[in-house]
Amino acid sequence: MLLALAVSTKSSYRAQICHQLGIECVEQKHCRIVYAGRTLDGVCSPNFELDGNTFISFESLLERNNRSSNDAEFIHLGAVDKLKWCAAQLAEIGDIPYVKTERYMLDLAVLDCLVGNVDRHTRNFGLFYNCDSGEFSIPPVFDSGMGMFEHDYYRDRYESYDAAMNNVYVSPYGEDPFDMLKLLDREYGLKKVYPGIKEPEYGDILNTAFATKYMERMRAAWRKLG
Repeated sequence: MLLALAVSTKSSYRAQICHQLGIECVEQKHCRIVYAGRTLDGVCSPNFELDGNTFISFESLLERNNRSSNDAEFIHLGAVDKLKWCAAQLAEIGDIPYVKTERYMLDLAVLDCLVGNVDRHTRNFGLFYNCDSGEFSIPPVFDSGMGMFEHDYYRDRYESYDAAMNNVYVSPYGEDPFDMLKLLDREYGLKKVYPGIKEPEYGDILNTAFATKYMERMRAAWRKLG
């Protein structure tokens, strides 16, 4: 059982980065949580399924069309082509312009690179379905919680930054975040997509050595884009 304690008035660094990049997101707040008798850092957020909207995951949407992200059609693609494939499925299933679903997938990938999120599996993104209008729409970004090695608290403990990085990848593409950022920049020109961002600002919430090193490396990588 999880119990949230002492919710901060500050937005999480994930939400702060979303705001900088102009990405609509579910507002997460930093908090202290109790789990299995231990007090840990965490995030919490309000319910975002409002006004008749129900979230349907990408994998569930695929299943309705007898498809899966485990199909060879998807698995054999490169990272950027996987992103475009996902965008195409969302556009087709949701009857949404492809340019919008592609931007949604790009926003997710860029955010997950910047924060080292390893939990963007195919049930952590998808579409809203509105039961009143019968229409699909793009939801705000949510559930970016497993980044900056915060999962170490209840998973593995690493002796070095390099060892920790062996477990950091951008889902559902299976790419190292620094490599993925370069691929996305080559395809889209990220500083043109997100103008005015010289380097991402993470705020003062993080205080672990690995998180600080990741943040510094990612900010340096962003400066080199384009």
